[in-house]
Amino acid sequence: MKALAGAGIPVPKVLDLCEDSRVIGTPFYLMEYCPGLIYKDSSLPGLEPSQRRAIYAAMNRVLCKLHSVDFKAAGLEDYGKHGDYIPRQVQTWIKQYRASETSTIPAMERLIEWLPLHLPRQQKLTVVHGDFRLDNLLFHPEKNEVLAVLDWELSTLGDPLVDVAHSCMAHYLPSSFPILPGLSGCDLTQLGIPAAEEYFRTYCLHMGIPPAENWNFYMAFSFFGMAAVLQGVYKGSLTGQASSATAEQSRKLSGFLSDLAWEFAVKEGFRIFKETPDTKPLTRSYHTWAGPRSLLSTPGTRRCTPLREFSSAHASKGALALSPEGLSPPAREPYQQLKQFMEQNVYPAEPELQSHQASSERWTPSPLVEDLKEKAKAEGLWNLFLPLETDPERKYGAGLTNVEYVHLCELMGTSLYAPEIFNCSAPDTGNMELLVRYGTEEQKARWLVPLLEGRAHSCFAMKEPQGALSDATNTESSIREDGFYVINGHKWWISENLLL
Repeated sequence: MKALAGAGIPVPKVLDLCEDSRVIGTPFYLMEYCPGLIYKDSSLPGLEPSQRRAIYAAMNRVLCKLHSVDFKAAGLEDYGKHGDYIPRQVQTWIKQYRASETSTIPAMERLIEWLPLHLPRQQKLTVVHGDFRLDNLLFHPEKNEVLAVLDWELSTLGDPLVDVAHSCMAHYLPSSFPILPGLSGCDLTQLGIPAAEEYFRTYCLHMGIPPAENWNFYMAFSFFGMAAVLQGVYKGSLTGQASSATAEQSRKLSGFLSDLAWEFAVKEGFRIFKETPDTKPLTRSYHTWAGPRSLLSTPGTRRCTPLREFSSAHASKGALALSPEGLSPPAREPYQQLKQFMEQNVYPAEPELQSHQASSERWTPSPLVEDLKEKAKAEGLWNLFLPLETDPERKYGAGLTNVEYVHLCELMGTSLYAPEIFNCSAPDTGNMELLVRYGTEEQKARWLVPLLEGRAHSCFAMKEPQGALSDATNTESSIREDGFYVINGHKWWISENLLL
């Protein structure tokens, strides 16, 4: 802290250091008292929009100033290891989580496997704070100025983008989050607070660096670390090191944060997939034929045809475009329309939808989802899943083949909420197609039309009281055909119970 003060970083003045553990039981340092304001609520209630924007701008500036410190000139060259900061941090958090693990958290298990396989290449080495966020800053009571950066216990030399991600965590947390009341679901424009993307772009602009493409990794890593910390708090409570009330809350929050981290990991996975050579548009776009193979082709191989040989006539024969650019014009138009709708409506709504999932209203349908459904329906982005071969007259769906729809399906898959918004989520999709293919006119009027219009939801029942059906021979239900069908059995634990 003394070294950073000499480099112009606002920190409290350090008065003395005592390394004798006999005094209070641990080494400690004494710093000067700093009067000022600490904002615990990220939404900054009671302030004007211009003040909020100025505070976040000051937060951004001081972070850029910290990351611009010449640590060699400041005498901090030995303050941490050079290189491999992220790999070491990932392993540290994994070990800490394993040491405090009390039960299996599925998202944590997935992250433990995923994070080491997607480590970013560190572009820069700077002093990092390790826990840089709004409530670790002391502000001037009358000016929008950072007087001091506090809590340097996790500081070292490392990847500066970890600090940037930490300072953006509040953007994805609900306002009810007890440790750090967040901004998810808030109208940031009305509040005057920059969105996480704008905050990150501003940082990159000030630092003179291009925005990192793997930003989602850093967010996943940050929430993973926070989840590990809270799991440690819960484990500590079991040994009497924390209150039981705090402990139970920590256990639930750890699961919530790990789910949030995994959402960012999924987004990063889609980004990587789209940038791999096999999925990038080539100079000559190729397509795999799903139709009958030539007698000269070898079984198990793919016959490729250049884009110039592709025509709209092939679309009906099942030609698979390996990239959206290879889609026929009639299929490319809804793809581009869907992509625009996702960018303008779905992705910006995710924080509010995540907040709804974490609230006491999570067992009721989200009003925002219902509103987006009406917008999607108005733009014709509705029932996209019904294949042309099932609905050749395009009476119910968009008239896409399955191999065309797969690209739209992939796009919807980048958001957990998109399939429902476009009426393309299971089990409704399968049940609707079943009714289109085999339903009587009476059944279609009673069941299909409400499903197609989004006024009803369907379900399927699989589990039986006497045991699991992972082994289909265990089923006790039966269908007897005697001029008509008699279905006899007992099913429970139906799907879509939230909506039903």
